[in-house]
Amino acid sequence: MTYANFWKRAVACILDSIIYGTIVGFINNMLGLRVASILGPSSENPDLMTSLQILGFFLVIQLIAWTAYYVWPESSVWQATIGKKILGLKVTDTDGERISFLRSLWRNFAKFFSSITLCIGYLMCLWTQKKQCLHDLMADCLVIDTKPQEKQGCLIGILMASFAFIILLFIGGIVAAIALPQFVRAGEQAKATYAVKTLAKVYQTQEIFKSQQGYYAKSWEELKEQTPICQGIADSVCKENPQFVFELKPHGVYAYRRNKKTKYQLMIPYESGKLQCKTSDNNIRGLCRRLTE
Repeated sequence: MTYANFWKRAVACILDSIIYGTIVGFINNMLGLRVASILGPSSENPDLMTSLQILGFFLVIQLIAWTAYYVWPESSVWQATIGKKILGLKVTDTDGERISFLRSLWRNFAKFFSSITLCIGYLMCLWTQKKQCLHDLMADCLVIDTKPQEKQGCLIGILMASFAFIILLFIGGIVAAIALPQFVRAGEQAKATYAVKTLAKVYQTQEIFKSQQGYYAKSWEELKEQTPICQGIADSVCKENPQFVFELKPHGVYAYRRNKKTKYQLMIPYESGKLQCKTSDNNIRGLCRRLTE
């Protein structure tokens, strides 16, 4: 039984970090898009409870991914993560046997102690008799080298890690280029949908006001006296709204986007009662088209 040396273990660790980081980054991006779509306008300024719920959700996802990548494979028939498998390394107990899931969980958790000792816990495999790191000792485990005859193993591993890093950077760039615009569009779509719903409520309330008074209200104060519009939607509609400015005008109700970089206006004329969207920004024309279809 040949114990794995420090350098092979270091290269395996680098490989695992690159692969795991890419996988988790992709998952987080996709879930981030979904969360933004579900939360709508509140995703920009979530309240404390919503922030805690989002944080808890992503922590659970992170824990599942960490367990699936590190803990489970080292207790499986592989007895190794992907990085260790590439370099011919295996995690065993002190008798060279496969470890249980719980021992693998404890070993991976114990890496925390190897880290907080200024990483001296990782360097311990340079001088311990069986080349064990601190977390190996704590879990009573070994990392063995099943291909000790391959003297160029570390060099091959480093080259593979460098190649994988370049490829993953390229893939990550493509994913970011695709995901980021989608994320922005999804967020803007959610904000605009919220504004349309609010605008429709204001329009309906104006129609009720006119049927009672014979004319359309000219101010929020006047509208509030006769209808529960501000109480039913929120005072922010009548005062300050973080996303849109809502206005009552002689010919209809309007909503203006507050973001200086994203300029468009929504309106529902009293005559037609149909939503209109106007913009001079080519990137927003598609959004306007979807809203008014």
